[in-house]
Amino acid sequence: MDHLPPHIIDSIVSYTIGRDKLRPELRTDAKPVTVPHTLYPLMSIDPEWRRVASSFIGESAIIFINSQGTDNQNYPEDTQSLGRIIAAGLEHHVRHFQLYCTPEDVANGTVHSVVGTLFTQCEGRLTKVYTVTVCVSVLNSHEQYHRHMRGQPAIDPQELASIEKGFNLNIGRIGELLREAMPNIVSVVYSGDHYSMLDNKRINTTALSAFLGVAPSIQCLSVLGNQTLYADFDSKLAPRLKHMHVDLSDGSGNGLIELVVRNADCLEMLSVEFQSSEPLNKLFHNPADKSPVVYSRLHTFTAPFKNGWRVQDDGCAPTANPFPVLRKFVWKRMCQFRTSSVFRWIQPTVEVMEVHISYQNYEMFVKDGVFDGGSFPNLRRVDLSWYTGPDGISIVDPAGLLPRVLSLSPVLEEVAFDKRVSYACRVVAPLYRCRDLKELTIAGIQFTIADAIGLINTFPNLQSVVLSLKTSHDVNERGDVSDAEVKEFLEKHSHVANSQLRTLEISTVVFTTRPRAAQHILLLASIFKSIQGIKIRSLNEKRDAAILGALDEAKQRKCFDNDGEGRPQCMEFSLVEK
Repeated sequence: MDHLPPHIIDSIVSYTIGRDKLRPELRTDAKPVTVPHTLYPLMSIDPEWRRVASSFIGESAIIFINSQGTDNQNYPEDTQSLGRIIAAGLEHHVRHFQLYCTPEDVANGTVHSVVGTLFTQCEGRLTKVYTVTVCVSVLNSHEQYHRHMRGQPAIDPQELASIEKGFNLNIGRIGELLREAMPNIVSVVYSGDHYSMLDNKRINTTALSAFLGVAPSIQCLSVLGNQTLYADFDSKLAPRLKHMHVDLSDGSGNGLIELVVRNADCLEMLSVEFQSSEPLNKLFHNPADKSPVVYSRLHTFTAPFKNGWRVQDDGCAPTANPFPVLRKFVWKRMCQFRTSSVFRWIQPTVEVMEVHISYQNYEMFVKDGVFDGGSFPNLRRVDLSWYTGPDGISIVDPAGLLPRVLSLSPVLEEVAFDKRVSYACRVVAPLYRCRDLKELTIAGIQFTIADAIGLINTFPNLQSVVLSLKTSHDVNERGDVSDAEVKEFLEKHSHVANSQLRTLEISTVVFTTRPRAAQHILLLASIFKSIQGIKIRSLNEKRDAAILGALDEAKQRKCFDNDGEGRPQCMEFSLVEK
């Protein structure tokens, strides 16, 4: 351990923390970025380990201010307070700064005082911070939140007026502290207040304006929070935005919509949450003269799933092509573009299309020629899904639809189909025409191990596959697999047509115990010598962690290493959310 090359140490520590989540990005939640406490023991191995681990530990720093105005109480587990990072001398590593506070603590000066004191202690050493997350919410004060939920007035009217006055005065001062300490901010994540009795629209607009004002070079903006209201913003704010995520649910106000529209010529990525088509329509019509809005540089448009979504009969119908250069189109809930025009407009450029649509609209699009063969010449990934019934099975049997979907593009590399279906064989058959696939997600169909081997062998270039496993008589799947059975099965399937598969992801398994599930997952993985990792889709991390333990135990059996090269011992096992 103390003589490993630096790049190996960096890879180990990077894998432990999941480094990608600390890069500037559009975040869609306000959960604090965390750093595992398990990194601290790594610092004691030797100076090189300390150097690498300390750089990760200090990458994300938080100030969590509760009603007592402290920096070290009640902040979420696995987050590193700025005070602790300063004490460890790691503040020069900070890249992501997080501030969680209540409106009251802003108003009474506590936030300005705590932030100012800490920034003074590390003056000149926070210049590499590129992302700032600010959450101003009564939810950070448990007592007030519970009073609100019980319908009790938390503050009298005179005190409300005093808090609002103090907030408007101090939020700008806090912004100035950020400007001086962190002059290179390029990404801002803001989650506003919507539960207190204060004038939320004024407070949120003032706060977001203050933080945008101190980041003249901002490129990424995420505005979070259901029912969070905003008024109009100064037209000079955020002139160079390239990436935006906004929540337009429940009448968030025209301020956010106008901020998006104003940056239409600059945006490269736009993610929008909404519960009705009304705010969505406003994104495609200029508020001043109702002229069409064109996002001339936008390459990615995403509409994430939103709880409380409401079906609207009218939907959204832009009058001109809003996406002339769109490459990625993702709609997690039923697509609100109800005309063929939008799909026709994006045909020449789109490379990734993940869309959930109603069957009625699909039939209309087919009739209009939208999904004719070869109509998406550059499409490389497709995930087209329809409604599912209460049992999770697709209402529309896609057996007759998949051939059309698979013929959309001559360069198709990735196909995803997660929905359960009644007749699996009718769905799988059309896939065989796409032998150049590199990624295949087909979690809605359960395979025996032998059938899964046959499926993978059909695609010689397949690098990643997601599927579900079920029992059969291929091996002793109703009990533990003996060493002799493993050896016999591996010999029977020793000749494979795929040498590119790197990742095997299992969606569901149907076995009586987790150890038996692990044995059969590893048995499938042992067939393909190129596999480097096994992922298990999980809805309950604590419960499914037992599968990882069972996999670690199973890979110690020599029978799974039939060629003696130690491949099972080198495989990485992990849980992934779905």
